[in-house]
Amino acid sequence: MGSDVSTLRSKNYNAVDIAKFIAAFLVMTVHCSPFASYNSEFNLFIISTFSRFAVPFFFACSGFFFFKKLKWQDGKIVNCKENRSVLFKYIKRVTALYVLWSAIYLIWDVFEWHKSGWLSLHAFIDFGIAFVKIGSYYHLWYVISLIYATIFGYLLLSFLNKKAVAVLSVVLYLIGILTYSYNWINILPINILNSTENHLDVFWTSVFRAFPLIFIGYIAGTYKPKRKVKVDAFLFAISLVFLLVEYFLLHSFTDNNEKYSYILFTIPCEFYLFRILINTNVNIKANTGKMLRGMSTFIYCVHPLILGVMGLVYSIDSFNSSLNYLILAVISVGVSYCAVSLSHKKGCRFLAYLY
Repeated sequence: MGSDVSTLRSKNYNAVDIAKFIAAFLVMTVHCSPFASYNSEFNLFIISTFSRFAVPFFFACSGFFFFKKLKWQDGKIVNCKENRSVLFKYIKRVTALYVLWSAIYLIWDVFEWHKSGWLSLHAFIDFGIAFVKIGSYYHLWYVISLIYATIFGYLLLSFLNKKAVAVLSVVLYLIGILTYSYNWINILPINILNSTENHLDVFWTSVFRAFPLIFIGYIAGTYKPKRKVKVDAFLFAISLVFLLVEYFLLHSFTDNNEKYSYILFTIPCEFYLFRILINTNVNIKANTGKMLRGMSTFIYCVHPLILGVMGLVYSIDSFNSSLNYLILAVISVGVSYCAVSLSHKKGCRFLAYLY
């Protein structure tokens, strides 16, 4: 996910690299709740608003850098060998990432199953089903959704032009949030949608949430005419205000089980944020940008494992939440830096498949 953009580096995308690195820390806040020891409402606010930008932003980045590599004609993806090769290489790369991290977490799961007395054939069967249908570990749903959503988007854009798909993406996203942040609306059509989602799991997520965010990344990065960054910054600020209002309304007056990752104003926020970053030049060394890209993906993938190991050393729930987060962040950064650095050395290049 972090190393597929080398062919597009004629333009300075360092702001995106830095933002991806920061987004990895935001994902950790969702899983570690750094302010829970002080104020549960403030902690919920942080992890439900700003931290929830992270995964949609990752989707947007992936969509922009993948679809920008393809050849287009009349707003459609050209059906040619070169485009199919780009798709195959990308899916192969992301699938390898998913399979390898799934294998690592399977080892961890076996340890957990043994400790809880659930180590059995049934446990392995459940893991196999989850591998295809849900995600092999709770955070790896993103990677498998990226695989399915990219294939879906490629096929869709081979038949429909970008304008039609842009409209369709909005419709798909609206349906997607009706089964997520707005699933508390108790009417028959939404109840039917909720039931359908429960059966399709990550396939539903890939089409109705992941793909619209992937496509909006491509549109945001290639949308013309270009305008000054400060205009996009102003529009992002307005969108953010509306997103915060939407969060407070959902939190205060509905029972949506704290599902705030995908709400109405997630789309405009991600659109304008990505436009700001894609059009902002930041002067850092090329190797630094490459390092940040690799580390952001590695941190995302490895931090739940580190969090689990931390739980073996001490009781996380009874420890200061901010210190927990700091320990998790420091170890994750250290491990990721070592892994990415070693991946460039002979004999350790296999580590590159982990980011």
